[in-house]
Amino acid sequence: MDEHRGHNSLLSGGEQQAERRPLRWRGETGTRREYVVVLAAGAVGAALVLLAAGRPWVHAVVVGTPGQVRISPAARSVAPAVSGLGLFALASVVAVVATRRAGRLIVGSLAALAGLGILAGVVQTAVDPEGAVHDAAAAAAGLTSPTVDDVAVTGWPVLAAVGALLILFAGVACVLRGRRWPVMSGRYERSPDAGTPTGSAAAREQRQPGTSPVPTEQNRPAPRHSDRPAQGGTGQRQMWDALDRGEDPTD
Repeated sequence: MDEHRGHNSLLSGGEQQAERRPLRWRGETGTRREYVVVLAAGAVGAALVLLAAGRPWVHAVVVGTPGQVRISPAARSVAPAVSGLGLFALASVVAVVATRRAGRLIVGSLAALAGLGILAGVVQTAVDPEGAVHDAAAAAAGLTSPTVDDVAVTGWPVLAAVGALLILFAGVACVLRGRRWPVMSGRYERSPDAGTPTGSAAAREQRQPGTSPVPTEQNRPAPRHSDRPAQGGTGQRQMWDALDRGEDPTD
């Protein structure tokens, strides 16, 4: 009977240890896979946009100057909003991990708008490259209304458009499916009474033969104070005090 009770106590202890384990992810495997795929798409899209934003988008030649000036402005001059929207899209990927249902709805909507803004910048550059390089040509030639020739759009805006589509896909998926995705949590899931024995468990411990009850603050005996005088440092001090008074401490 005692062995059976001990075995039950071991099982209950193991269950309590299992309840103390951290539950970092919640959700089914398919939903978790979808969650990871969407986050990867958003991160890759933002990386492609940021990569393309630092490369030349348009090649052109500024005429009407003593010497022809060839310019190759990047996205920060042709479409200034692209770089900022790419950074925002990358931050939104981290925000999806840190937020929950309502927060993911907001973050997904903003990420989708960022993707649309990047696409708008790419389309504007492709449709009107002369107008896109106007500011860069004016700065290079030092003229208010410069004339550009041999304008050619590079392939980097196409890469930015691909990244924008990935960001748009991730944002829309977050809006539609974000509430079903798993949530990362660092808390420990345990029952409120996991660390304290229940009434039946405490009663079984008291009924077990050969065991003594655990002392508590009420039934613990008060410490006994010794009436013997302190020795060591106090005795030496008394001896030196006697010598200072001119007495013999050995009498």
